[in-house]
Amino acid sequence: MLRSWLLRSLAAMVVLVLVSAVGFEAGRRYPFEVLRRFLPAPSNDFWTRTDPPPFLVYEAAVQAVDDKVFVFGGFSDLDRHASSAVWVYDRAARVWTRRADMTTSRTHVNAALVGRGVWFAGGFVGQHPGPATDEVWRYDVDQDRWTAGPPLPEVRGGGALVALDERLHYFGGYRADRNTGAGDHWILDLAAPEAERRWVAAAPMPMPRGHITGAALGGKLYAIGGAIGHDPYQVDIDLVHRYDPATDQWSVVARLPAPRSHTEPSSFVWRGLIVVIGGRSRPVGIEASAEVTAYDPESDRWLALAPLPQGRVAPIAAAIGDEILVAAGGERNALPTARNAWLGRFERPWEPGNALPVAL
Repeated sequence: MLRSWLLRSLAAMVVLVLVSAVGFEAGRRYPFEVLRRFLPAPSNDFWTRTDPPPFLVYEAAVQAVDDKVFVFGGFSDLDRHASSAVWVYDRAARVWTRRADMTTSRTHVNAALVGRGVWFAGGFVGQHPGPATDEVWRYDVDQDRWTAGPPLPEVRGGGALVALDERLHYFGGYRADRNTGAGDHWILDLAAPEAERRWVAAAPMPMPRGHITGAALGGKLYAIGGAIGHDPYQVDIDLVHRYDPATDQWSVVARLPAPRSHTEPSSFVWRGLIVVIGGRSRPVGIEASAEVTAYDPESDRWLALAPLPQGRVAPIAAAIGDEILVAAGGERNALPTARNAWLGRFERPWEPGNALPVAL
């Protein structure tokens, strides 16, 4: 009887060890996604953890002003309710604080800085799938106040708003059905008297699309990546177009290394480059990219910078002095699940790579 009990105990121990080993291996290969959100965000030689935002957000509008990062609206929960909150991160004080809310809860809208005012045009209002709007607003950074501007000629969501030489340019986006891409390009002259300001048509984009990343650099405008279609299906693309206001013409420049969208809140001009962080590349099977790439207009090339420690789709990103802040966004898909934040510095030409499996 004792011998039988010992054999059963030994067999149980063997099974336990085998199950533990298999479980460990499975966990090592296939980490439990439900636990990932409770783990600290990793870091590397280029990206270090910093003060996380006290909120969840995905697809917000982002603008850096005076070494502070302003975050406007965006989706705030897993049910995709849009937020009207305005948050600002003070790098010197290392704190996040609230400002006056937006007039409506809004997503799919971008920020454009002109002087001390941050401009917004269009977007989708309320919980997904909210309607598109033609509203235009200006946020006064110093007065913490909102003022209405001339509405867009038509409702739009997911288009690009870019400031260049006292003019606002709005191009692309989705029409009222939330799915049909628009190629329209409108300009608002802010040098004109306020009562006379009107949006006027300019050369349309060569390929209509939404979720475009817009940028202004060297007197030119750029429409980077984006997606064809929106609800219910989207196809990310790698096309990049450049607009010359002197000739009122668009031209094709170097394509993105891979199709990319949902980088509107995580792209900016920095040291003569257009930096694009994270996003989505569905045609190659990536829902939350860790890639950090930069476009050099002088060489018409895309450069690779140190990737994020983890993939992010539609995160907060902006340059603060010599550092780059990345925070929040989606960890695996188009939902606001990430609170952690990193600061990046790109002062060395060498990037971290994977270590050898054994020392040699």
